[in-house]
Amino acid sequence: MSFSQRFQDVRTGFERPFWVANISEIFERISYYGAFASLAVYLQETLNFSTQQTGTLTGLFGGMVWFLAIFGGAIADRLGFRRALSLAYLILAAAYFLIGSIGSPWLAPVRNTVPLIIFVGFVLMLPALGISMVKPCVVGTTARASKDNVRSLGYSIYYTMVNIGSASGPYIASWAHRHFGVETVFRVAAASVFLMFFGVLIFFREPARDPSAPAIHHSAGLCAWRDRRQRRRRDDPDYRRSVGDRVNAAAQSPHTKHSGVLGNHSGNGHHLSRLGRARRASASLDLLLGDFRSGHRRNYSSAPLL
Repeated sequence: MSFSQRFQDVRTGFERPFWVANISEIFERISYYGAFASLAVYLQETLNFSTQQTGTLTGLFGGMVWFLAIFGGAIADRLGFRRALSLAYLILAAAYFLIGSIGSPWLAPVRNTVPLIIFVGFVLMLPALGISMVKPCVVGTTARASKDNVRSLGYSIYYTMVNIGSASGPYIASWAHRHFGVETVFRVAAASVFLMFFGVLIFFREPARDPSAPAIHHSAGLCAWRDRRQRRRRDDPDYRRSVGDRVNAAAQSPHTKHSGVLGNHSGNGHHLSRLGRARRASASLDLLLGDFRSGHRRNYSSAPLL
């Protein structure tokens, strides 16, 4: 393939949401790494935390990002990429602004009411919630808004944007710290992601889902766990045998014999005998297990189980 042909594939292979999401990722990484580079100095020199407390709070700031990632993915699945991404940038803007304003006079009533370490710890967890929503939205948009022949290149572009933002963030934070003070670093980070909030609202459109893909109603982890459980049950002969034993036991139990659950010989022949109903239950069970073995599913709302 010639260079001109490849360039044409790249030019036409990505939809607009791909570029909007990945460019916004640059600013999100600038904000995160700029704030992270200045956080320890801010906590120890401005808020007068000890070295041990500073290490704990800094670890909380970085660690919660990875802990909340699964919840961010579930929120993105539920809300859609556009709404989840705009909400994430709004949360990040508010969180970075609050971090830079912890020592401000207008937050003095909160500092005097709540222990400072608890208040700061709570504020430091807010960026993690926003970041955990940004990641699945940008990666999912990269997958949906890229054609098959350039999708691998799309992921390369995504990681390139991440690296550009990660490398630029500490330098921008250092410049802001030297010229305007450490609190300004967090306000610059807030302004950066707040700009992306408007960028997503104006330019981002929800990428179309692949029509051949199944609808997603739960997080990917939950769906994978459910599929593994169904496969284990389908392939386990002991499980199928236990289900059949339970049906046979129900058919032969004294309660069902005397209470007429499975059959009643009176009533002008309108009720099935116990034997007939048990046979129909066994046939329906064989049909159900056979479908699971073959990987098919049916609508059993009308199946004559009993």
